[in-house]
Amino acid sequence: ALQGLIESFFVLDILLSFRTGFVHKGQVILDRRRIFDRYMLGWFLPDVVATVPWFALTPGQRNENAVLRGLRLVSMVRIGRLFHQLKKLQDAVEAEVLTFVMAIARVITVFLMIAHWVGCAWWRLGMECIKVEKYNWMNEFV
Repeated sequence: ALQGLIESFFVLDILLSFRTGFVHKGQVILDRRRIFDRYMLGWFLPDVVATVPWFALTPGQRNENAVLRGLRLVSMVRIGRLFHQLKKLQDAVEAEVLTFVMAIARVITVFLMIAHWVGCAWWRLGMECIKVEKYNWMNEFV
C-alpha cells in the first residue's frame, strides 16, 4: 500500500512537471511548449525509469537481476533532484527560519539515506552468509 502511494506520488510529479514553469536568465517561462521541450530533454527519462516499479514487472528476480538493480539506482537521481529543488526553494525564500528548517531536513534526509544503505549492506551480508552457514541471524529475523 505504501509503495503504491509512493509510486502514485512520482507519477503525479511527472504529470505536474509538464505544467510547471521554470526560470531562464532571470525570466519565468510559462509557455507550455517550452516547458514540455525542456522536461522531455531533461528529467523526463530519469523520472520515468525511476518511477516504473521494475520489481513488480519481474517477480522472483528482484535480487538476482543486475540490470534491475541498476535501474533502481536511477531512482537515486530523483533524490539528487530533490536536493536541487530544495536548494532552489531555499534560495528563493530568504527567511532565516525556513533556511534553518531546510538545513535540518537535509541533515535528517542524509542520515536516513545512510541508515538505508547500511541496512542494505547488512541484508546483503546476511544473504551471503546464508550461502555458507545455512542458519544465521537472517533465518531468525527475515
